[in-house]
Order: sequence, then structure tokens, then C-alpha cells
Amino acid sequence: NKKADKFISLAGAGESANKILRRQLASQSPMILEPSLKIISQLEAGETTNDVPQMLTSIFRPSVQPYIISWFKYDPQIEIAKLKIPVLIVQGTTDLQVTLDDAEKLAKANSNAKLQIIEGMNHILKETDMDNQKNIATYSNPELPLKDGLIDLIVEFIKK
Repeated sequence: NKKADKFISLAGAGESANKILRRQLASQSPMILEPSLKIISQLEAGETTNDVPQMLTSIFRPSVQPYIISWFKYDPQIEIAKLKIPVLIVQGTTDLQVTLDDAEKLAKANSNAKLQIIEGMNHILKETDMDNQKNIATYSNPELPLKDGLIDLIVEFIKK
């Protein structure tokens, strides 16, 4: 069993998944927000539910709930603080899901961490701006290359 000698976080969350979901859903209409918060509370308590409105099945379908329950138990800042190896934290400025604040939280949690901000890179590591429609359109376009410079950055870190 070989152990890792470096760790790279690409667009990694800086807080627990339940907090992120609550933040991401906060701007939704009450029709989406209220049942979402109820489900999140049940999952935080370790309970699964079959009472998932159709519009929320992509996020909270019963088959994925055990995973979500296990995911909620981890705080990325605590986990990254445990690492005693070099850490590279890479975050794009046009990520709609994970913020620069998340990356900064991770970097502060580990003194071995190097934070690298990539201008114009979104959550799926593609180049785009903050226009929601354009940004989301990149998610379904496999022809788009990874953001220029990302691979070089990763290779350089690994080779050090």
C-alpha cells in the first residue's frame, strides 16, 4: 500500500456538504427551498426519506441518500488539516458552485497548502465567464478543452 506524497484539490469545497447545499439552495423559490431544507435536516440526522418531490429527485433521490449522509459527516477544512504532505488548492474565478472563499478556507487549514487561483476557470475546469447560461453550457460540451495552464500547473506540482 503506497501512500500519496502530494494532494491536489480542484474546485474543492471549503465547508461541509450540508452547508454548501443550504447555501446553494437559499436563492431558490420556497417551493424548492422548503422541501429541500426538510430533506437536508433528515439526512443530517442520518435518516433517509422516500418523500422526495419529483423536482428534487436529481439531488435527493433515495438511492443517493446513504452517500449524502456519509458525505455530510466530513468537514473539508478538518480533513485537509490532517494532511502532512504538500497540498495544491486550485480554484477558478468563474466557478458557480465553489467559491474563492472555499479555496481560501482550505488553504488556511493547512500550512503545507499552496493556493492557486485560475482566472476564468469554472467548476468543471473549463474557460468561461460568470454569465450563468454560458457557464452552465460548458457542462454539456465535451469538446471544450481544460483551461489553459491547468495541466502544466498540476504537472509542475507533481514533479516538485
